[in-house]
Amino acid sequence: MTFFLALLMLGQSHLERGYSLAQSGDLKAAEAELRLAVKEAPNDPQALAILGIALSQQGKLTEATPYLERALKIEPGDTNARYNLALNQLRLGKPAAALANLARVVREHAECSPCLLRECPIDHRCMTRVTAGPVAAAALQLWEESAPAWTPETRS
Repeated sequence: MTFFLALLMLGQSHLERGYSLAQSGDLKAAEAELRLAVKEAPNDPQALAILGIALSQQGKLTEATPYLERALKIEPGDTNARYNLALNQLRLGKPAAALANLARVVREHAECSPCLLRECPIDHRCMTRVTAGPVAAAALQLWEESAPAWTPETRS
């Protein structure tokens, strides 16, 4: 961590420091701060989700999954947590679970994303640009791509 980054982080909460560290690419330090944030506030969905994402980015998929699931139990509409949980599930060989989560998440690019904020400070453009057509197409594509991996015919 640079001296400048350390100065910027003085006075921030563990969650804010962890998020800043994750954004700067220092995932190991971010993980430590985010663990402290979760210890202080074990039911904070944002802290749980960001810790889960930081763990995922380090390849700690099995460890990350429960944090993402807990975040979604508290805040089911958190598309970032749901998307990252689905990616973990795909990487862990659980395509049916991943499909269920990915079918609920379709993103449209917005200049300000991903922001990870609970409240949009602008105009919800990342959500209002999503239409029914892309959602249906993404769900169908995911279904077609993952079905051979989990259908009863392929298990035998």
